[in-house]
Amino acid sequence: MLRYRQTHDLYHTLFSLPPTLVHELSLKVLEFSNMSLPVALLSSTFGPLRLSAKRRDLWIRDWVPWALRTGAEGRSLVGVYWEKRWEQGVGELRRELGVKRNDAYGVESRWKGYRELREMERELRRKGEWVDEPEEW
Repeated sequence: MLRYRQTHDLYHTLFSLPPTLVHELSLKVLEFSNMSLPVALLSSTFGPLRLSAKRRDLWIRDWVPWALRTGAEGRSLVGVYWEKRWEQGVGELRRELGVKRNDAYGVESRWKGYRELREMERELRRKGEWVDEPEEW
């Protein structure tokens, strides 16, 4: 449990998820799917009650399927020795772990925080300041 808490913020970086309620809930679903942690199940079950019904339905459509699939198909994240990977590019790390960001059609346009983060990544890439290996954009 300690390691999970220590590395949780790295998962935000790995999946390009901003620290908003919707994206935190999405990450909890992914963590449950990937690590089967009861605390993640509780958070992803009761946390969405804080969203409006409309927002919750949109979240369930846009984020839950991605989180369940990504968590189930990727390597276990809790066992990654992150401290030895600071120099490794995020794209390379995603490929190695078998995970991807949520690139489903329309998701970026419907979720402001996610869109802003992705736009920042693209701008850094255009300027040549994105030091990672190219991924599909």
